[in-house]
Amino acid sequence: MRGFLLPLFVLLLVYDAASQVSCSRVAAFTCDKSYMTFGSGMGNVKRLILEGKIQNTFIITPGTRKYWAVTFTPAVILRMRDERSNPVRTPSYLGTFCMMYRLTTNVKFVHYANLKYEHHSNGQSGHFFMGGTKYNLDSGNFSTHFFELGYHAAFILSKSNRLFNSFYLGFRYNPDIAGEPYLR
Repeated sequence: MRGFLLPLFVLLLVYDAASQVSCSRVAAFTCDKSYMTFGSGMGNVKRLILEGKIQNTFIITPGTRKYWAVTFTPAVILRMRDERSNPVRTPSYLGTFCMMYRLTTNVKFVHYANLKYEHHSNGQSGHFFMGGTKYNLDSGNFSTHFFELGYHAAFILSKSNRLFNSFYLGFRYNPDIAGEPYLR
């Protein structure tokens, strides 16, 4: 079974008010954030009243050595549809584990490597399709997971020694795409 490899490039502009830059600080600013939208959503479901992502990132790092960090991020995405009775159906459940390691001790331009695992599902057990080609958005099963290997580079402001911006380059491997014809 072949998987799917997806190159990623993300430019993140962040500003950190802390006086020290560590793996845990970069992890906190490069993780996804909670959000709420009204009238539409971040996903592909049409006719929404609101969509919200509720999550929290737990960061584990040693107290004295700040060269590595482990993060765990559970998340739930809820969507209220613009239909009769305004139903909230098929929430998405996500769980992410990420290990980060600082590659350099340079204080002006810091480098990090990360290894990430993420699971994404909707907790349903019905068929993905209704009648062959129409998506089952009420009770259809969706589940996938991926692995990601990445590189972070963060630039530090010289006068304040604060994290100013960073960029990320990574490769994502999704073994489910090869096994599920509807995800190709």
